[in-house]
Amino acid sequence: MKSSGPIYKYVNYILIATALATLYFIGIWDTDLGDYTKQINQLSATGTLIVNGQLNNRYPPVTSFVYFTAFKIFGFAGKAVAILLLHTAFALLIQLGFELLLKHYGYKASTLLKQLATTIVIFNPFILSFMVRGVNSELIFICCSLFALWFALRNNKVSNLLAAGLLTGIAILTRMQGLALLLSICLLVFLSHRKLVQPALFLLAAILTIAPWQYINSKYGSGFIASGGLPGFRDGLSFNNKKYREPIDLPNKVAVLSDSFYHIYYTLKERAHVEPAEDEISFVKKYLSDNPGTGVALFWLKLKRSFYGTDSQNHKIELVNRLLVGTILLGSLISGILLLRKRSKPYNLLLLWILIYSCLTMGMSIIALSILRYQAPLIPFLFLVCFIGIEKAFSRSSPVVTAHKKPMQTAG
Repeated sequence: MKSSGPIYKYVNYILIATALATLYFIGIWDTDLGDYTKQINQLSATGTLIVNGQLNNRYPPVTSFVYFTAFKIFGFAGKAVAILLLHTAFALLIQLGFELLLKHYGYKASTLLKQLATTIVIFNPFILSFMVRGVNSELIFICCSLFALWFALRNNKVSNLLAAGLLTGIAILTRMQGLALLLSICLLVFLSHRKLVQPALFLLAAILTIAPWQYINSKYGSGFIASGGLPGFRDGLSFNNKKYREPIDLPNKVAVLSDSFYHIYYTLKERAHVEPAEDEISFVKKYLSDNPGTGVALFWLKLKRSFYGTDSQNHKIELVNRLLVGTILLGSLISGILLLRKRSKPYNLLLLWILIYSCLTMGMSIIALSILRYQAPLIPFLFLVCFIGIEKAFSRSSPVVTAHKKPMQTAG
């Protein structure tokens, strides 16, 4: 019966690829370059993001380079096919990363149930929406996150810690939320080993990964990694002022802040002198200090919307998001309680890591644009807790795992 494992696995890979191809052929597929249009077009035209001494760093660079490379390799078949092949590869990598984490945490359900679990992760509505979208950074980020965590959890060989840091650095160069991944995994590594050398190696690899780009960015551009922080801050305070957004109910003081901010920093933006970023932040600070309670109302609104919100503020989609996210959160909460009852350090650290990672990610989205899309990379880890918790609830097997017992080894 042992041979059935690989058979199920390969069949599942084939089914995932076939399902994505089917979605492509029936027309549920997007080839839009989206936010990365300018960067990818610039790479296609010049082969670089630096033109006339100016760096196009509106977004971190990895996404644009990955899709640009895919278009160069598979461009003869058209952009749609290139995106299909690339997203299929991402899907298979997500499946592999999720399987490795299940195995690490001693998931002992049948191979068929394990493959079913990974399929549910890939084809849940949130991840699937990224699969059928055009260019997006979420799939790359999820792949990096899954494998970064897996390498960080393995035995404390130098090579594993460096690989975790490398992947986390790539995640930062994909989305700024990678900073939350960096801090949370660094803490996880420290708590796992109770020594400084392991998190130091992890941080070193991450810093060395982002350093070349940050050097270029500081020389030809601005900001840390990307220049999108301020536009995101503006966008997150615009609410009902953007024409493509459906209006939502806002507390009165928050609505006044949003309207005033939009009028000053968008409507009047065409004037010769554009206010520096410090003035925008100072404006918000002053308004919040002059109107006590508004900051709490604004924080609560953005916190809630980070669980279900969309950029378009579409009421129907946001209602569906609430139901789906509520179900996943409830399942992960119940499973988390079941894992806590096992009194196992690896499970406790996993739950603590997810909590810290979630809080850091939500904090970043609250500062900028509070939408569910920025929290979606957390979904696979919530499913991880769900499946492990359910399996362990019906299992008397000893907890996990693996590593952290071997002494530090060199890469060789």
